[in-house]
Amino acid sequence: MATHWHAPLIEHFSRTCWNDEYFLFNPASGYTHVLNQLSIDIIDLLGESPCGTPDILSHMIETWRVEADERTGFAQRIEEHLHQLNYLGLISDGTFDDTLLIPDSLT
Repeated sequence: MATHWHAPLIEHFSRTCWNDEYFLFNPASGYTHVLNQLSIDIIDLLGESPCGTPDILSHMIETWRVEADERTGFAQRIEEHLHQLNYLGLISDGTFDDTLLIPDSLT
């Protein structure tokens, strides 16, 4: 089964940008994360609609204007970002019920 990534809590995040770094607060976890532009672009894309890894990669290659000879390395970066963002609870691969992450105060 293909992974469909999504950002179920995106409407609850608070963020600000300072010197090309994003500070994103996740009220469900109580943590603030320092993220780069690529991470924010992935979260924003998944906040619009769930996507599989190939669709995310295609979109990011176009958005970031990645040259053909750089695509393999870029694909590895995207894959790493997806797993790191999932580990942090900022996106989900849909393997469990995401509603369990949302505290009652946010619903």
